[in-house]
Amino acid sequence: MTPAQCRAARALLDLTQPALAQAASLGLSTVVDFERSRRAVSGEAIGAIRTALEAAGVEFIAENGGGAGVRLRQATPRLEAVAFSSFHGRINLRISYCGSIFETVIPSTILEDIDHANYRNDSQLKESFGRHMNLILVRAATAIDSGRAQKDGSLRLKPDDFPEAS
Repeated sequence: MTPAQCRAARALLDLTQPALAQAASLGLSTVVDFERSRRAVSGEAIGAIRTALEAAGVEFIAENGGGAGVRLRQATPRLEAVAFSSFHGRINLRISYCGSIFETVIPSTILEDIDHANYRNDSQLKESFGRHMNLILVRAATAIDSGRAQKDGSLRLKPDDFPEAS
């Protein structure tokens, strides 16, 4: 994602820089500096910005001869319900996307791997989920779009869906 794509995405969403910084769990100066190319911003921060924008409803277009771009997604995944079970090692999600409901399971080890932590209780798992909810919704939508959801609407996210976890 380029600084210009970031500015264009915010404009499409009518999103302020402070709102984007909050959604990406970053400082305002990081967003401002990235958009203005003031300083080098970490790949992790750029990934958090991109994930927040994708979760809000934009899609980034690769430079494929016509130039890099951004557009509104046809549909945006929305979290309907969530249940945590550190005992069973999973998070159960109900996600609304493209007019359907998807019962989605994500192993808690994925969040542990992203955070480089070992969660022993549901409150720790909830806190991590809150930090990564946008990323999880975007990855669930990607899995659904690629045909991985079962006919009954069930979907199991895998570690391969989260390169951040490696």
